Amino acid sequence: MIEKEIWATYCKLYGEFGEGPVSVPEALKRIKISPPMCKKAFWVLKQKGLLERLGRENRRVKFRVVPPREAGMRLALKHPDVRFREIMNFFAAIKGLDWYVVGTTALNYHAPYHAPTIELASKHPMQLRKKVTRFGHIRSQVSDEVAAEFEEAELEGIHFKISSVEDAVIQAYANYPNTPISVSGLDYMAAIAMRAKGEHLNAERFKELPPEARKHLRRVMAHLNFKRNLIKEPPTDEVEEEAWRRQFADARGKVVDMVDTLSLGAVVWM
Repeated sequence: MIEKEIWATYCKLYGEFGEGPVSVPEALKRIKISPPMCKKAFWVLKQKGLLERLGRENRRVKFRVVPPREAGMRLALKHPDVRFREIMNFFAAIKGLDWYVVGTTALNYHAPYHAPTIELASKHPMQLRKKVTRFGHIRSQVSDEVAAEFEEAELEGIHFKISSVEDAVIQAYANYPNTPISVSGLDYMAAIAMRAKGEHLNAERFKELPPEARKHLRRVMAHLNFKRNLIKEPPTDEVEEEAWRRQFADARGKVVDMVDTLSLGAVVWM
């Protein structure tokens, strides 16, 4: 929440300067406010994302006043329920198209951890891109690298086709060491996803990766004991514990977890 006085200052700034630019000295000259309150208001509004620093002009720091419609969205998107709904609105908007959840986003279906971007693929990528461009506050990317194998799940009438663990790993490590998220974070997710799949993992698929990526993935897999049955034997470390949990998760629950994780990373204006 924003204090009444701070919100009143935002309204005065926008009413007087529009989107600006505006500085603290200019605000003190043109709106009725004390210097301490003005400085506090600028600091709070900047923290809330309602003022954006533009740079310096004659030693004065200049700001852009974020307009009300955009400001309202930014404030609303600070709430996790709103971010979740916006991600679901994103998927609902592409409901009628043929698309797949791929790469690190798909890995977050198998092992939720960190998802800064919604990664999608389609045999008709241009058509899909046109649909997602109106969601400027949600990071997304579209490619034509569709999954060879995928799982299916449904949430709120939206049909999800999610890359298999093998496809998701191949897509995520394709450009190793340049990975979509930190290598350590990616290794953690991939280890959980592969360990959860256990003896059903088709490691032969990883020969599709470039040599350097393939060698790195072998090092990750060397720490995993695929012979242990997690259903019958208790987990021995954090990766096995998370893998054990994923084995009991149903498809709907995994989609909810994926959307939750996306709402923490893929939504901007926060």
